[in-house]
Amino acid sequence: MRGPYAISAMVALAARILGGIISSLVWLLVRHFWVTSGSGIDGDGPIRVRRLTLVDDAGRERALLRLLDGNVMLLLTDEAMSWRIRLSAGDRGPFLRFIERQVNTRLGIGILQDGSPGLELADADGTPRASLRIDAAGGTSLTLRDKKGLVRGSFAVPAEGNPSLVLSDHNGNTLAKLP
Repeated sequence: MRGPYAISAMVALAARILGGIISSLVWLLVRHFWVTSGSGIDGDGPIRVRRLTLVDDAGRERALLRLLDGNVMLLLTDEAMSWRIRLSAGDRGPFLRFIERQVNTRLGIGILQDGSPGLELADADGTPRASLRIDAAGGTSLTLRDKKGLVRGSFAVPAEGNPSLVLSDHNGNTLAKLP
């Protein structure tokens, strides 16, 4: 029973990190305009920028908040200047990705266009290996894949009805199915 608790803990940790990042960025934006205006924010209207970039002491871009193809995008880098976290919000729904080596999304958390939330875990090669989802009808599913990305096990609980479990071999043949 540790699996659901581990997933809940990961989602809670991601939400906490994201909340801290966003509040820090908002504070830095307000502080920047307060200092550069000389008189503080006087309530004349909203602060408007097209791009907000945070740099470290060496001048390297470490965080970027901008619009990209109509979507709001927040990108964060590590000290080696590799993009590590990407948060996007747009017509395809909000999505948070934790990235390894600027290429592979290792953990993705998001809400899809149909309103269903999902969580996806990938291996070091970026191959999706496990996903947890609640569909628009309220059913839940857990899907497990092998190194090639082939579904080897799935557990689904529809909003109404009986749960099902399917296990498959490396060729996609069903080994066991309940019910």
